[in-house]
This record gives sequence, C-alpha cells and structure tokens, in this order.
Amino acid sequence: MNASLSRLMHRLTSPLRARVLLGFALTSVVTPLAVAPIHPIVAIEQPAVTRERASTWRGDDRLVGLVTGARSAEAAELEAAAQAEPVAAEPVLQVQLRAAHLQRPPGNRQEAFIFSLVEGAQESQRVAGVPASVTIAQGILESSWGRSGLSREAHNYFGVKAQTRQGPAGVIYMETWEVENGVSVMRQEPFRRYNNVAESLVDHGNFFVENRRYARALEIAADPREFAHQINLAGYATDPAYATKLIALMDSYDLYQYDLVLDGRR
Repeated sequence: MNASLSRLMHRLTSPLRARVLLGFALTSVVTPLAVAPIHPIVAIEQPAVTRERASTWRGDDRLVGLVTGARSAEAAELEAAAQAEPVAAEPVLQVQLRAAHLQRPPGNRQEAFIFSLVEGAQESQRVAGVPASVTIAQGILESSWGRSGLSREAHNYFGVKAQTRQGPAGVIYMETWEVENGVSVMRQEPFRRYNNVAESLVDHGNFFVENRRYARALEIAADPREFAHQINLAGYATDPAYATKLIALMDSYDLYQYDLVLDGRR
C-alpha cells in the first residue's frame, strides 16, 4: 500500500473515525430494521482466477424502471423494496456524527445510508481521485442500500471480487448476476471480505489506482458522469447499463453535492 493510501487508512481508522465508521447500537435517528435472510457463504483460502471483475449484485434490477421506464411486476416490487428498506451502512452513532458534520440530521433512511458513506467517499476522492458522488452511487447500487448479503456478511459494498488477491478478512463465495454475451446468468464467485466498511472504501479507491485500464477515468474525474461511463467501458461491471444506473442515482439523490473541489475543479 503506497503512502497516500496508508494515510487514507490512518484517517479512516483513527480513534474518532473508527467511532464514526464502526459506531455502536441503533438509537432514535433511524428505526431499527429487520435483517434479511443471509445468503449461503463458503469460505475459501485461494480463489480460482476466472475473471478480473464482476458485475453488480442481482438486486440492481430494481433500478430498471428508473433507467428505462420498464415496469415489470418484479422490477416494481424490487424498486419499492429498495425505497422502503435501506439499511444504514454503519450504526447510528456514525450517522449522528456525520449528520452534525453535514449540518443537519438525515431526513429519511436513504439519506441516512448516503450520510454513512460521505466521509469515507470524500477521503477516497482526496487520495485516489474517485469522485465521491460515484463512490456513493456505487455503494448504493452494489450493496442495494446495504441490504445485500455481500455487504452484510463481508462488509463489501462495491462488489470487488477476489480474482487477483483476497480481502483483508479473507474470501467468501456469493451468487452474483452477470451479463455474458448479452445473456443474464447467475454464478457463484469469490469476493473479497473486509473487517469493516473503512477497509472496503480504501480498497475501492485503490482498485482504480492500481488497475491501469481506469487511467482514462481518473483523467476526467472532474466529470462524475463521464467517469461512470469510462469505468463501465473499462470493464468495472459486465452490465452494459451500469453507468446509466449510477448516473440515475447521482441525479436522483443529488450526490454531486458531496464531491470535493480539488485544485479548483469539482
């Protein structure tokens, strides 16, 4: 890990930020939510290398109506569930502290989840150059508002696979939705496991820096929408509509307000 990423990990895991990122029990800011059934997980020591990066979790189908206007019964049901049941990425102590930082408390559960990722996303932007708006949108889409088995069981909020190396806490196998030659398929794939969300955020930023195919995206990082298109073209996800879904989230929740102005550029 290079010096800048070490600084990011230190800042995210310092005593104050450790409290912000890890928190304790839910209080009155967000109503406690029922935990969804846990997906089967199989731990492995050395995952087989098949593909370098995967698509999003199957739950991104809930955005089909928003992106394309299609309103199948399944898509409508999933979208309604996403609106009604987001799970805060961190317990409420973190949300309270971050809400103070943002000058107001979260207005709803979606906003509480967004607030829970803001500080880490902004630190990642300072160090790795990834727009905070894109990081937050990916966290929403990849983890389905913190409801996916991968985010709950492995603190993996960005769908980073264990094809080249394991995560700090090892590897788990999870079922994931892929698009191969235009055909949707479900596969069991190895994913990186993290000890906490701070590690997931650090690794997410590092992923773009250490993979040269994202160099073009980092060059135009001042434009979050174009950044989303470039990482889609570079193969971050197999879903051809991945960038469109990210942009829909960034527009709908005005995630651009969390982007930092660096060197005179947003």
